[in-house]
Amino acid sequence: MKNFLMSLKRILIKSDAKHIVMLSAGVLFGQIISIILQPLATRLYSPEAFGYLSLVVSLGTMFSPISTLQYHISIVHSQKEDEYALCKLVFLCVLGTSLLLIGVILILFLLGDEQYSSVGLWIFVAVLLHFMTGITYLVDSYNNRHGEYALMTKVTVRRAIASSITKIGLGLFRFNFSGLLISQCIGTIAGIRKQSVSMVKHIKEIIAVNKNDVWRVARKYSDQPLFALPGVFILQFSYSALPLIINTAFSTREGGFFSLTVSILGLPLTLISNNVARVFFKNASEELEKTGSFKSSFRSTAILLTAISLVGFSLLWIIAEPVFSLVYGEEWIRSGTFTKILIPMYAARFVVSGLMHGFVISKRQKLKTFLQSLFIVAMAVGYIISKLELVSVEGFLIFINWMYFILYVVLFLVLWFQSKKSCTTTRNKKQEYN
Repeated sequence: MKNFLMSLKRILIKSDAKHIVMLSAGVLFGQIISIILQPLATRLYSPEAFGYLSLVVSLGTMFSPISTLQYHISIVHSQKEDEYALCKLVFLCVLGTSLLLIGVILILFLLGDEQYSSVGLWIFVAVLLHFMTGITYLVDSYNNRHGEYALMTKVTVRRAIASSITKIGLGLFRFNFSGLLISQCIGTIAGIRKQSVSMVKHIKEIIAVNKNDVWRVARKYSDQPLFALPGVFILQFSYSALPLIINTAFSTREGGFFSLTVSILGLPLTLISNNVARVFFKNASEELEKTGSFKSSFRSTAILLTAISLVGFSLLWIIAEPVFSLVYGEEWIRSGTFTKILIPMYAARFVVSGLMHGFVISKRQKLKTFLQSLFIVAMAVGYIISKLELVSVEGFLIFINWMYFILYVVLFLVLWFQSKKSCTTTRNKKQEYN
């Protein structure tokens, strides 16, 4: 027992549990507020309203990886002289991609499925969500670089409070779909000013960066848009497209049930995995600089995530349907059914998402892009069989669940191999030198 506790302590120290807990605490408090108020929201808004919300939000988040061309990742570990130039580059990327998204949504509004036009001009709110998500990536990376985890925690809580209060308040006034969308926007925008305080102190230096320096860092860190971006976009697209497929191939009502499923299954990712990823990236990068490998950081983080995933998602599988029915209302038991179907996929995603920066650290972005492109293939096959009415919505989700699960297992094995390979290569070089 003593050896077990000592091993657990070492794992927590190596995975930088202190900062992970700090970041997760903010998300936890925010999600507690959302969870407490969500049962009221499901009684104030119809499943169809949640379906339309998922349609707009999916359009906004589908292209979110493109918003910064992934240059924001470089801010975390860039050289000091490149920091301000990267900040300016990221902002210009966010602005430019937001303007392009207006054209994409206009085409969908005019020529796409009737569900897009039925949303009305509200569909263009997706552009605002895209822009603010990009700005959030920018300030998150800046905060992460400077270890401002307490600030990130406070902002997370503020966003959750603002969004939840607005959602319930507008629901009481019968705003329906528009109330959900407005609360989503407020939740995205709230806290940005506070979170960017330290960066704003250097706003003059950022603005003063000349065009040549912006182009210089764009070329210097070009691996991000060339190799990191395609893989991240593919994975994001493969998930954001799912609500669109369900809304268009089945019904907006089914899309509403699915949206609640995703929000619940996504809690562990938001609460723990995404925060672990931030800290893992920072720690693994530092370990690589000091030792030539990141095997220790990878191993400790993987053990921590796997243990949490097995316990948490197993429990959720047992209680999903009765809890959804009791908490959100009897008709929402269907969301519980969807949840049980997708638990294996999300359990695997929970583990692998926290470790994905290993591809960036080992400079194997091309391999990452190739593997992630298989998610698009699986999603496309699922879309085809859905449009041909070969499966029900449950059949579509079962297909997606196991295809994505297998791909996550492959990603994990490749990441594990890369961490060992990096370590071996470094050791061999030292032996040759000696």
